[in-house]
Amino acid sequence: MSNVLSFPLALRYLRASEVGWPHKSSTIEVHLRLFRKKRTSPLKGQLELPFPIRRQLRICVIAEGDHAQEAIDSGAIIAGSDDVIKNILEGHINFDTCLAHKDSSYLLEKVSGVPGSKRWMPNVKNGTICSEIGKAVKMKMNCIHFQEKDGVIRVPIGKAHFTDSEIRSNLLLFLEHIKVIRKKDTMKKKSPIAEIVLSSSHGMGIVLDPYSIL
Repeated sequence: MSNVLSFPLALRYLRASEVGWPHKSSTIEVHLRLFRKKRTSPLKGQLELPFPIRRQLRICVIAEGDHAQEAIDSGAIIAGSDDVIKNILEGHINFDTCLAHKDSSYLLEKVSGVPGSKRWMPNVKNGTICSEIGKAVKMKMNCIHFQEKDGVIRVPIGKAHFTDSEIRSNLLLFLEHIKVIRKKDTMKKKSPIAEIVLSSSHGMGIVLDPYSIL
């Protein structure tokens, strides 16, 4: 096998590595190696993908009235006020992340001193207290979080059962996003991406021919 493969051929090899594994455990990842210069801050952020990966994310929301219903309609598994907080503290709700509408954030003051509450409690600093709760729920469900480490960004870009077109759409959007935010930092026109590698949960890394993605 060549050291550099086209996008469709790379996916064919990676899907072959995932045969026999459950869909939920077969993820396609991209590893971006970036050109780095001294005194350049590592890139980090989040991006909403056109074909989301984390569809099973369990989101709990602290909100009241119409805001609680908006959260449920947007995909939260549960939303409410004092009753939800009580159930969280008693261990009756299993969730991955918790959000709160800003108008209901006062409810969190009641549990700020409870042991273990910091582990799940929403706060302004990490963006889990917000005014547009429906949008925030959808963003959490559909977005990927990324952080550069040692010049490499590694993120999930699709599932093995996604079509080539779906994975390509996710990948192209992510690549463009990285180019835009790095150009803002360096003001350089040259692409910041040195190498693109695709891998899968049970497969090896494959270097992509960047022109084959377009």
